[in-house]
Amino acid sequence: MKKDINYTIENNRFNFRVAVFLKNNNRVLLHKSKQFNFWNMPGGRVQLGESTLEAMQRELKEELDLVVDDLKLICVWEDFFEWGNKNVQELLFVYTANIDDNFEITKKQGFATIDSEDEINYWVDINEIKNLDCKPKIIYNLNNYTNTLNHSINK
Repeated sequence: MKKDINYTIENNRFNFRVAVFLKNNNRVLLHKSKQFNFWNMPGGRVQLGESTLEAMQRELKEELDLVVDDLKLICVWEDFFEWGNKNVQELLFVYTANIDDNFEITKKQGFATIDSEDEINYWVDINEIKNLDCKPKIIYNLNNYTNTLNHSINK
């Protein structure tokens, strides 16, 4: 069994994560947790011995029963923030992919993530993302990231 790459030292936490900016036509798939009142992208933690690409493919299969072969790395996001009583440092690799209407998932709306009934997935118009409370904040810029790998730091 593999182990997620995250650890806590006193009141400091480190997370190594992947996420996907999954597009269909002019929509992007985001999910909202019933527990937290913000929007996020599908994804999860990288496990020891796993590349970020392997982690993203595994998370898509686990969360959405989806196999996407043309994932493209578009952003490395270093995020420093407070969560509860912890100072969090998160390293996030963001991939993107376009899927066409032949994927069954493009016909669904308001559906639970397979491995967590707490997360509900919605297809959101790309132009409406700016009106949502999204975390991490890099979500607002991802539609502009297409031809080059971007690196951003949020302190």
